[in-house]
Amino acid sequence: MGASFDQIGALDALLELILETTSDADGANPNEKEDGETLASREAVVRRRALRVVNDLFDGDAQGRALVDGAINVLDTRRLYRVVTQPSARSFVAVDPGFAAAAKRYVCFDDFCSCPGFAQVAADADGPILCKHMLAARLAPLVLNTFETKYISDAQYHEAISCRYDPL
Repeated sequence: MGASFDQIGALDALLELILETTSDADGANPNEKEDGETLASREAVVRRRALRVVNDLFDGDAQGRALVDGAINVLDTRRLYRVVTQPSARSFVAVDPGFAAAAKRYVCFDDFCSCPGFAQVAADADGPILCKHMLAARLAPLVLNTFETKYISDAQYHEAISCRYDPL
């Protein structure tokens, strides 16, 4: 779960670069064919590039491989969405519970997750921590077909990050 500053910084920079280099910069209709490329094929390229970056950065050891596998499992089995408050524009990624009876929503920020695994490792860590939910939250906009944004009022913010499972 521990990751170096360099790994996390490289991950964020490379994922941003993938978004920039595969976006539709000229404003054309992304559903129309353009040099034989469709929106679906662009999304596939983004997904493939993002997963390759993650594998290259974290696949060097068993702990890194477990982190990647865990994040992919979260993306496959959980519902993730960005929550943005209005008017302050604070945001986080919510990871809804899976099918386990005791599961609850986790809240992910760039440098914090409300999951128990993050808390356990953070108590002894002297560097940055990246849990599977945080990695999944970074990947979600690039690899999920649907990654929705929900808007809430600033007054609802503290209740939303309390991690009780009340549908947002």
